[in-house]
Amino acid sequence: MRSAAQCNLTVKDVEAFIDYLCKVAKHVDIAYNWRPFLKDPNDEMVLETAVAGGCGHIVTFNTGDFAGAEQFGIGIVRPREFLALIGENT
Repeated sequence: MRSAAQCNLTVKDVEAFIDYLCKVAKHVDIAYNWRPFLKDPNDEMVLETAVAGGCGHIVTFNTGDFAGAEQFGIGIVRPREFLALIGENT
């Protein structure tokens, strides 16, 4: 929510997006424990979830916090880069 205004989104927009994600999300069991792997320990669960879910990308403004995650076959991209990858105008 803290970045909603910077993205020209309302709190209601963000809540609707999160609701949508919860409806279409793939639930996975986390069976990995590489900790510590990333420089920010609070990001470990994001990496573990992405690997368990077979994600192709982690979309974040903090790309530097995920240095090394590429070795798991996961691209680390900023939101604008991801939109370009999926063919959306940025």
